[in-house]
Amino acid sequence: MLSQVYKAFISSPIFISLVFVFVAIFSCRLYRVAASPTILLLAFLTTVAVYSLNRVTDQTEDTINKSNQNPKNQSYFIMSTATCHIIVLTVSIIMGIQVFLVFITPLVIGFIYSVKIFKPLPRLKTVLGVKNIAVAFSWAFTGSLLPILTGTASIKEISLVFLYIFIQFFIGAVLFDNFDTVGDKAVNVKTIPLQLGKKKNRQFLLTINSLLLLWLIYCITTSTFTKYLPAIIFGILHSYVNIWYFTTDKPKKQLKEILIDGQWISITILCCL
Repeated sequence: MLSQVYKAFISSPIFISLVFVFVAIFSCRLYRVAASPTILLLAFLTTVAVYSLNRVTDQTEDTINKSNQNPKNQSYFIMSTATCHIIVLTVSIIMGIQVFLVFITPLVIGFIYSVKIFKPLPRLKTVLGVKNIAVAFSWAFTGSLLPILTGTASIKEISLVFLYIFIQFFIGAVLFDNFDTVGDKAVNVKTIPLQLGKKKNRQFLLTINSLLLLWLIYCITTSTFTKYLPAIIFGILHSYVNIWYFTTDKPKKQLKEILIDGQWISITILCCL
């Protein structure tokens, strides 16, 4: 019973939305800005909206990749998407144009990512590499800018936080694609793991993660985020472990959410210690 509840929770939009709240708190700590409860709530609801919409539009491939997912839940995801969109847009408009622009961006990207707007144009999800960039950009854009809605940060700090979040989520998005190759191939979704193969995909991701070593050297030499570097280094090392484990022959599928997305919970907790 507990095992079923756990599996349902970590594979739901609720879990990934909680993860994004931790990402927002992580940015707040680095900027030395207090985390606004309202902003964190909007971050949670925005993620619920985006991922619920994706669950609705990805029904075909999900029936293959996630055979244990109940198709009857589609009405729930449709309702969640509509409700969260309305709340986020209404509250952000009330709070001001800056708040609105920050929150409308991931909603628009999420819509274009999931829905085919014009027949001649494909969904972002079906374009090789673009889906991973879109997901990573959405997380990084919102995550790096949320704290400055209630505080301040330098352009250098914002740029560094954006790059760190972007690279981490890009790696995570590609790793998740490893588990969806059968369904993606069935609906003609071109992904990096399908194009590169297991060995080259691992080498590619290790190279991308190693870019954060240059990022880290810059932070050390410029004394930026010094207090939080142990937590940041933990995140980089954690990604190396994730890349190694989830590109092996038989990684445990039930661990992917808690190890890939859940690493942000550990990173943020370390930042708060």
